[in-house]
Amino acid sequence: MQKKEMSRSEWKEIRSKKQIIMDFMYAEKTGRISLFRIDEIGRPFIKKRADRSVTLADQGYYWLQLAMEQDFAWFTVMFDPDGSLLEIYIDVTDGNHTDCEIPWFEDLYIDFTADENGFRQLDQNELEQAYAKHLITEEQYNSTLIHARLIRLHLQNHPDQLTAFFRQRFEEMRLLLEDN
Repeated sequence: MQKKEMSRSEWKEIRSKKQIIMDFMYAEKTGRISLFRIDEIGRPFIKKRADRSVTLADQGYYWLQLAMEQDFAWFTVMFDPDGSLLEIYIDVTDGNHTDCEIPWFEDLYIDFTADENGFRQLDQNELEQAYAKHLITEEQYNSTLIHARLIRLHLQNHPDQLTAFFRQRFEEMRLLLEDN
């Protein structure tokens, strides 16, 4: 499993950024929320889609991250410099660690993306390979499948609410980021 931090320090292409990380509460659950603006990047992150290419990280782009304590989904939402939502990316985790200065998680392979074309589940094969090679336990494997199913149901049943929620959080956080 790969450890990832809210600071995204593992991504060496980001050379300079401005970031805020704050406590967050939603539906009586606590967590952490972060927004960073990429000020300098080694090379843009461009994702190829069936019909076109989409830039998800470049100078002036924003990444909003949300992680709730004792949850198994880590949300990363990408916005262009104008504030247009480009993609929601969801990592299924082995549990979010938000009670520290820099929140982090261990990636349990299955991911989801959501954009204007709907949502997709990714990397099921990576989960299967990790389990077959005994890199994860049976408990972690089963937990991942359960949480992936719950995420998929939420994406299917509430796509507009999820998008509106993240747009609102982005606008709130962008004001705070720019004021600092």
